[in-house]
Amino acid sequence: MTTTGCAKFSDLLKDVQFSTVIVEEAAEVFEGHILGTLSQQTDQLILIGDHQQLRPSPAVYELEKKYNLSMSMFERLVKNEHQYCTLNNQRRMRPEISKMIKFLYPNLQDDIRVQGYPDICGLNKNLFFFNHKQLEKQDDGLMSKLNVFEAEMIEKFVNYLLRQNYKHSQITVLTLYQAQSGYIKKLFKQKNSPLDPIQYVKVVTVDNYQGEENDIIILSLVRSNLQNNIGYLKVNNRVNVALSRAKLGMYIFGNSECILKCIQKSVDSYEYLWGEVILYLKDQGYFGDSLMLCCNFHNNITEVRTVNDFQKVPEGGCLEVCNARMDCGHQCTRVCHYFKQSSSDPSGHKKVQCNKTCDRVNPCGHSCQNECYKCKDQLQKCLEEIEIQMEPCGHVNKFACYWRQNAKCQYDCEKVKPCGHKCNKKCYYDCSEDTCDQYIEKRLPSCGHNIEVKCQIDPKVFETTDQFGCYKDCSGILDCGHPCPEKCGACQKKKFHAQFPVSNNAISNACILSVLNKNVETYASFVQKNAIQVVYIQNVPKNAVNNVIEFYAMRYAKKIYHVGINALEFAGSNVPKFVESAIQVMRFIFQNREESKQSLSQNETILKFYQCPKCKTNVIKCTRYQNRINVVFQSMLEMKKYVQQKKETIQIARDDLFSGIKDLIGETQKDFDQNLIIILNPIFLEWATLKHQLRNVQSTFELERKFKLIKCLVTFGKQMRIRRIDYNDTESIAYQTCQNLFQLILKKKFVISNTDYQEIMTYALSLRF
Repeated sequence: MTTTGCAKFSDLLKDVQFSTVIVEEAAEVFEGHILGTLSQQTDQLILIGDHQQLRPSPAVYELEKKYNLSMSMFERLVKNEHQYCTLNNQRRMRPEISKMIKFLYPNLQDDIRVQGYPDICGLNKNLFFFNHKQLEKQDDGLMSKLNVFEAEMIEKFVNYLLRQNYKHSQITVLTLYQAQSGYIKKLFKQKNSPLDPIQYVKVVTVDNYQGEENDIIILSLVRSNLQNNIGYLKVNNRVNVALSRAKLGMYIFGNSECILKCIQKSVDSYEYLWGEVILYLKDQGYFGDSLMLCCNFHNNITEVRTVNDFQKVPEGGCLEVCNARMDCGHQCTRVCHYFKQSSSDPSGHKKVQCNKTCDRVNPCGHSCQNECYKCKDQLQKCLEEIEIQMEPCGHVNKFACYWRQNAKCQYDCEKVKPCGHKCNKKCYYDCSEDTCDQYIEKRLPSCGHNIEVKCQIDPKVFETTDQFGCYKDCSGILDCGHPCPEKCGACQKKKFHAQFPVSNNAISNACILSVLNKNVETYASFVQKNAIQVVYIQNVPKNAVNNVIEFYAMRYAKKIYHVGINALEFAGSNVPKFVESAIQVMRFIFQNREESKQSLSQNETILKFYQCPKCKTNVIKCTRYQNRINVVFQSMLEMKKYVQQKKETIQIARDDLFSGIKDLIGETQKDFDQNLIIILNPIFLEWATLKHQLRNVQSTFELERKFKLIKCLVTFGKQMRIRRIDYNDTESIAYQTCQNLFQLILKKKFVISNTDYQEIMTYALSLRF
C-alpha cells in the first residue's frame, strides 16, 4: 500500500493494529508521509532505501532549499549515525561498470555471477564515454535542454545494436532532461518505419528510472555550453542513479570538457565524483571521441565520429562482402552482417536467403533452375521446357517438365459442328455433345432488329428468356415528339415507353416574374384535362402515377407560359395548384382501382424538400419559399411523432405476442415448432433493427402489419387446438377456415395482399381477436 493510501484509509487501519511497518524506497518518501503511516500499535519500523540516490521532490522549490524538505527520514537517520546496515554485495553490474559506483560505496563487492557476463557484440568496449563538443539547445516549450547531435548519434547507435541481434527490450536510453527524451522519441518515429523494433526501445529520464535495470544503457548527458554550466549533472544523487542501471554494457554521450571546467570552479563532492569517474574512464581506455565498432567475422574496426560514419556499417558489420559458408555450400553475398554460429545453426545463416542458382539435380535428370533458398527444404518443380507428342491427336506441345504426367493438348480443336461452325475449345476437351456457342446475327420477330445471339438459340426463345431482350435503341416516338431513350427490349418487357428526361433549365428572376404575371387559374382545367387523359389512356403503373401526372401537368403548363418547368416549380405557391388539383382528380378516377390507391397512399408518406434545379441541392433556408419549407419541416415533425407512437404500439404488441406464441409453440408438434420459430425470428430481429431508426417509416408500417398477422396466427392456432382437442371437431368449416388462413400466412411469409389481409383480419375479429 502507498503512503497516500495509508492516509486515506487511516480509520480502517487503526482497527488492524499493525505492529511492524516496512517502507520500500524510503529515501524517496517525505518524512511526514512515513509518520502518517504509524500508529500507537507500531512496535517496529523498517526503512529500506539508498540515501545517495534520488531524494523526495517537493513541488515548491523554496520549501526544499529553505526548510530542507527534500531530506527524507531515512537520510536524516543515517547522517545522524543511527544504527543501520548496508548491502555490500551487488549482482547487477559487470565489474568495469560497478567501479564507477565504488567511488560512492567503497565497500561494494561484486558477486561472482557478474564476472562471467558476455561482451557486447559489435563493439570492442563494454563501457565507453563518447566525448564531443557540440553545443546544446533550449526547448522553449518545456523550458528544458536538448542536444541534437547526441540525439542523432543515439538514434543511429541504437539501430546498430539492434542489428547485432539484440532485442528492443534489452536496450534503454536514459537522459537527465525531458526535452532530450522527447526529441529522441521523435527521431525514432521520423527516421524509422512504424513496425521497426526501435519504436519499442524505452526512452526515459533518470528520475523515472530508479529501481529499474537493463542489459544495455545509453546515457545522454545533454549539457554542452560555453558557460560550462552542467545543471542536473551537479546533483550527486541523479548521477549515482544514472551510472548504476546497466548490467552488460553502458555507453555515455557527453562533453567532458564542460564537466571538468565546472569542477575547477568548485570543490564540492558531486563535482569530485564526476572528476573521479572521468579520470577512471580515461585511465582504462573507456574514453574517446569516436566509437570503435568491431566486425566479429572480418575483425575490422570502424571508427564513428559523426552520424554519417554509421553508413560504413550498413548491416551492422563492415563494408566487405560476408563470404561466409552457408549450409547449402554457397558463400554469402550480402554486405557484412552480424551472425552467430551455434549447434542448431552451424553456419549462422539459417535465416539468410541464398539467391544463387541451385546446384542440385532433379529426379528427372534436369538441373534445378530455381534460386537456392527455394530448394532449402525440398526440391522445387522442374521448370525445364520439354516437347511431348500428345495422343491420340498427335500434336507436339511444349510444357514445363513437372507437367509431364498431367499434360493436355493445348492446340485449338479442329472439329466442325453440324451447323458449320468450328469448335472454339481446346483439343483435349471432348466437345462431341456441346452445342455451338458461336455468335451470329439473327433477326428478332417482334421488333425486326438484327442482333448477335448464340447459334444454338432461336430468336423467339431469346425474346422470352433473356433478361434484357433486344439491346438496340427503341424506335418508338413519345407523345412529346422525342424518340424513346430506352432500349428496345426494356420497352417490350414493361409494355410502355420510358419518360423523356426533363431538361434542367436555370431559374432566373425574369422567368419567375413572367409566370407570376399570368393568371394561373385560367389554364388549370386545360392542364388537368391533358395530364389526366395521358395517364388514364397509357395505364401507368401504380408506382409512377403521381410522377407522371406532375410531369405532364408541368409540360402542358410550360407550353402555356413559355418558361422552363423548373422555373414553374419555384415560381410561387400559386403555380403548382393545378398539379395538386390534377392529382386529386386522378384519385377520383382511380378510386375503384386498388393498385392506384395503394400507390397514392405510399407516396403520401414520402417527405422531401424542394431542390435547386441547377445543383440539385435541397433548399432548406430561403426567404422567398420559407412558407413552403416550413410546411415540410412541420410535416416531418408530425411524421416523427406518428412513427414513434406506432413503434411504441408495436413494442407493446410484440411483448403481448411473445406469451401467445410460447403457448402455441408449447402445445404443437415438435417438428412444426422449429419451422414456426424459423419464420418468426426474422420478424423480431427486424424490429430490433428498426427500433432506433425513426426515418424508416415504410418499414415500420410493414412491420406493424406483420405483427397483426402474427396475432391472427396465434388466434387461429388456438382455435384449431380447441376444436381438435376439446371438441374433436376437425371437419367443421370453422376448423378448415382457420387451418387454411393459418397455412396462407405461413406460406406467404407474412407478405399478404390487401384482399387477403382484409379477409384474415375480418375472420380474426369474428373470433374475438
